[in-house]
Amino acid sequence: MWAAFWRELNFLKHSYWDLALVTLAPLLVIIFLASMLAQGSPRHLPIVVVDQDHSAYSRQIIRNLQATPALSVYAYEPTMPLAEQHLKQLKAWGVVHIPAQAQANVLHGRSPEIASYFNEAFFSIASTVAGGVNSAVSAATREQQHTLIRQLGVPPIEFNLPTIQVTALYNPQLSYELFLEPFAVTAILHLLLACCVAASIGRDFITGSDREFSSTKKSGAALNLLFGKLLPYIIIFSLWCFLWTVWMTGFRGWVIQGNVLLLLAGQVLLFTAYALFATTIVLLAKDINTGLSMVAIYAGSSLSYAGVTLPTIGAPLFTRIWSNSLPFTAYAKLQTQQWIIGSPWQTSLTPLLILVSFVAGFLLLSLLLLKRQPVMSAKA
Repeated sequence: MWAAFWRELNFLKHSYWDLALVTLAPLLVIIFLASMLAQGSPRHLPIVVVDQDHSAYSRQIIRNLQATPALSVYAYEPTMPLAEQHLKQLKAWGVVHIPAQAQANVLHGRSPEIASYFNEAFFSIASTVAGGVNSAVSAATREQQHTLIRQLGVPPIEFNLPTIQVTALYNPQLSYELFLEPFAVTAILHLLLACCVAASIGRDFITGSDREFSSTKKSGAALNLLFGKLLPYIIIFSLWCFLWTVWMTGFRGWVIQGNVLLLLAGQVLLFTAYALFATTIVLLAKDINTGLSMVAIYAGSSLSYAGVTLPTIGAPLFTRIWSNSLPFTAYAKLQTQQWIIGSPWQTSLTPLLILVSFVAGFLLLSLLLLKRQPVMSAKA
């Protein structure tokens, strides 16, 4: 096993493109995602204001909108058709319409009938804009109502109205850095690992560039040679993931709420599972190019089907089957439980065992396929 391990490292040392895939590519991925999500949540999203009231009330609304960190007043338009042009050109994400007599309606105890429009084609952005607009308008309306009460000389009345306490759990900052980056980094890293392994397995087991690999028949020898080839990639990408975890916790200040060792074990099992999957697919396809394509489809869909960015609960049957067939889905649950929520370690035993089962299943398939006579690829 160790002979194969050092042989693979020596190959990486002398193959600059392959070396770049395990060193430079992961580094660039981490730098790119960390830079993109470092702000945490969206800021200064452009909106358009249609002020047809031109009152103290409408000016207060505009001041509140400008003071909201998530929003930025991009333009002022006199009519709605002109404002809608900014939405259609994707220059703004929302429109706030303050109709004429809005202040008069408030002062007479009527609804100001302020309307807001959002581009729901971009759901997460629209939700952020809607929250900022609602807060700004509500604050201005309350202030206007208090002004009316003072002008009428009505003493303030305290009402004990029923209230609902809403508490944001686990990510109260609504930070994309905490919500998205941990999943995006591991998703891209395991895709890179799977592609590297597919190329490595195809190079030696399929094209027969090394007789020791192409003539492997005994299970024990096959297991040693296989892990010797896979271990460098598993170690390298696990180290990259570990260094990125250190960056997130030590430099960005995000605290791992649960068991650190369980989280790290999950990362290693994730990379091992996808390395063995890539091995299985390339040996099954008997062709590097076909194997790489299948690996990219399977590993590349992880982030979309793991229930992270899009919910899979209540999704169509195919979506749920595909989601559960991905090792990344089990890892995503483990990472959420141990990093963000701080669940008891016993809770994460189920996704951990699922990862172990993926490793065992792909390992068994790889060993069975290794016993077959290798077929030389015509495309190699």
